[in-house]
Amino acid sequence: MLNKKINIMKKLFLLPFFALLMLMSCQEEVIDITEPAEAETLVANSQLTSFMASASIMDGSADNIIDNASCLSVDLPVTVIVNGVELTIDSKEDFKVTEALFDEFEDDNYYL
Repeated sequence: MLNKKINIMKKLFLLPFFALLMLMSCQEEVIDITEPAEAETLVANSQLTSFMASASIMDGSADNIIDNASCLSVDLPVTVIVNGVELTIDSKEDFKVTEALFDEFEDDNYYL
């Protein structure tokens, strides 16, 4: 009988304690917006945005056989070694020669 009273008293004490704890643990949301410094922002006519625009417009897919990058192009002439064969590329048509050297070998392991 005494144990039942102690259990009831514990429950009666713990219920308001947790209710009070829940009410006191709430906090208000604070929204803090800081504007970036002018030096950290991108301006439409800046040199950086000009470089970004020209890099994204550049179609360098013709020489992907050499550099695997569509936004870059290699300045010709360039000398490459394809599977031990030295090849000088002077024009865009020579990219086909490089690809033909890659296709000559049956395995897909080629070295540039």
